[in-house]
Amino acid sequence: MQTETAKAEFPVRSGEELRNKKQKSLRRKKIRRSVGAYLYLGIGSIIMLYPLYFMLVGALLNREDFYQISAFPWPSSLSLENFGTYLFFFSDLKVLQSIALTLGVIAESAAIMILSSVVLAYIFSFIRFRFRGFIFMAFLAVTMIPGAATVASTFVMWARFPFAGGNNIFTGGSGFIGDPMVLFLININISPMNIFLYRQAFCSIGKEIGEAAEVDGANLFTVMFRIYLPLILPVLAYSLIGLFIGKWNDYSTCLYLMKGAEPEWTTIGYYINIVIEEATPQDGLPNYPLIYGVSAMMCLVPIVIFAFFQRWFIDGLSMGALKG
Repeated sequence: MQTETAKAEFPVRSGEELRNKKQKSLRRKKIRRSVGAYLYLGIGSIIMLYPLYFMLVGALLNREDFYQISAFPWPSSLSLENFGTYLFFFSDLKVLQSIALTLGVIAESAAIMILSSVVLAYIFSFIRFRFRGFIFMAFLAVTMIPGAATVASTFVMWARFPFAGGNNIFTGGSGFIGDPMVLFLININISPMNIFLYRQAFCSIGKEIGEAAEVDGANLFTVMFRIYLPLILPVLAYSLIGLFIGKWNDYSTCLYLMKGAEPEWTTIGYYINIVIEEATPQDGLPNYPLIYGVSAMMCLVPIVIFAFFQRWFIDGLSMGALKG
């Protein structure tokens, strides 16, 4: 009787009922996690997108209306005049001259970077010579030196460049300081990080394809630039995107090398900061719509570049990380 009473009070559930109950519990937990994750991401997205919204819409207002806006600005009427701060980026001749100079610097830097990185990466990958490993590690060790540590020495080197800018030999003039030519001369260098990425990509391909091309009569440069380089286009795209964004946003180079130069003869990253400084007078209200407009256009170019080439950017980073 006691056993029957216990079974009646605590019925024994079958294995299928227990599994169904466990599955329902797991589904409820999964739904709660999903709702929490989406809620967290949604709130985080709103918090992060609000400054972008404020900047993009605030640039459409005129200077007087801007100081009467609420937390969510919106122009009372839209016309071509509202986009004047955006059009300033493409209508001002000095801005266009600075953009053209920046693009020229990027083109020259890209050509030098590709030439030096491909040649040196091929040498470190397939050509055996004494102390190859030590020299390659020395190249990588250079990347550990912060760029700020070389600012003073770089300035002195270009300021005392022999027979430039009124220098007798090392002194007496300003060297290349303030001369737009220095923006091109400073690009004559090598990039250890790009050499590393190119070398890893070459090693993942192997030397057999190059040896086959040499048997068919291809010379060394043909093998490097017409055989191997097309096979590592994702790595090439990654390095070019990084180069473009770095040069486009570059402010510090002109800050210490272009002292006293006309603003239009500086790169766009530096010139836009001059525009922003002029829009923030000490004896008046800052022209925030103009500041927001030029800032938005400065951000637009790298965003568009990354949006179009993001697949190659990610593929290049992973391809260059393969073990050689």
